[in-house]
Amino acid sequence: MRLVILGQSGQLAQALRSVCSSMAVPPICLGRAQCDLSNAQAVADRLFEIKPEAIINAAAFTAVEAAETQVDQATALNTHAPQALAEVASRLNVPFLHISTDYVFDGRQSVPYSEKDAPNPLNVYGRTKLDGERAVIATYPEALIIRTSWVFSPYGHNFVRTMLKLAAKGDPLSVVDDQIGTPTSALDLAEACIQALKAKRDGAEARGLFHYAARGETSWFGLAQEIFEQTAAWRANKEVIVQPIGSDEFKTQAVRPKNSRLNSDAFVRTFNYHQPRWQESLANTLAMLEPECRLARRAP
Repeated sequence: MRLVILGQSGQLAQALRSVCSSMAVPPICLGRAQCDLSNAQAVADRLFEIKPEAIINAAAFTAVEAAETQVDQATALNTHAPQALAEVASRLNVPFLHISTDYVFDGRQSVPYSEKDAPNPLNVYGRTKLDGERAVIATYPEALIIRTSWVFSPYGHNFVRTMLKLAAKGDPLSVVDDQIGTPTSALDLAEACIQALKAKRDGAEARGLFHYAARGETSWFGLAQEIFEQTAAWRANKEVIVQPIGSDEFKTQAVRPKNSRLNSDAFVRTFNYHQPRWQESLANTLAMLEPECRLARRAP
């Protein structure tokens, strides 16, 4: 399968590259330098030149805070670019998978969100991602859209890496305890994406929206505690003081949903995919990060 991945340096793009490394035909990863997603014609020209057999859009404007003031940039990447990609995929008649977010919901309901629940984003990032979903479905109804949540990995910028860096400084940490979600490994998400695309290629009657996140739930504070518990041995049991705080004590421009939990039953059932617990996936990621963290500790 000649797979094109839009995005190069993000967590999911790097995870996809890792997961696909054993494929007979390596994926083609297109970053900004290879494919300017702000130029619909350039996107079409590049993809028609490559003639992919499947496309994954892992590119997005994910800086939630910056999106509040950089609305045009967020809209270009999160709304217009997915529509342009869906148009090309439709013309090529190939599977197209687009990644979206839990932030399309307002977090006010008390149970995990299913695909049937009405979205109501609280911030610019969530609104532009929701508009992107709608544009993709309107342009190419056969497309797959996977909403996910609280993505972490050994790559790039994410909560897990940030916590380890801050802990290394030895200062007390304050972490939000009233936002609940499911931490999801980018590597697990990448495998889920590939499984869904293969099923689609092989004739599975699957289209539209799906949710995929790991099993279980926690708060950001709970995730921080788990990170430090799992890494205590190779941090020489150095104690990290973590203080739980409310969202109102952690001032941000963008409002976050209090409930980011996603119900992944439809995805698991449709694509017969194993859904790991978030603690297991966290352990795998921390094992990959351990050499880097040990090296950083020894640095002068």
